[in-house]
Amino acid sequence: MSVLIAISGWDPNPWRTRMEALLPSHEIVMLGEPFDRESIRYALSWRHPPGALKDLPNLRVIVSLGAGVDHLFSDPALPDRPIVRVVDDGAGFATTTIRTGQLIEVDGDAGVIRILEDVTE
Repeated sequence: MSVLIAISGWDPNPWRTRMEALLPSHEIVMLGEPFDRESIRYALSWRHPPGALKDLPNLRVIVSLGAGVDHLFSDPALPDRPIVRVVDDGAGFATTTIRTGQLIEVDGDAGVIRILEDVTE
């Protein structure tokens, strides 16, 4: 199971470092490097290039790393998958349950998204 970091305009390396520390059982990959497209279950996106998320047959969730999701809808090839928007409720964290059964914890202060449980496995 892999997590794709699809970011442009920001340095993606801090995200990779944090995700690798928090999700040691998941392979963390980034756009621009070779990866198995069938292994991607989660995509963390900020202004990904159009078409970057297509042809990911096992993609379950797209996580918008910005305050909004408009950047996602500018991609005409955006897959029809649940979208989670990172929200900082002022307490520095939020927990979101998505309709596909994943439970994700978002720590806005630390810039961390942690997949706590995947109840669909």
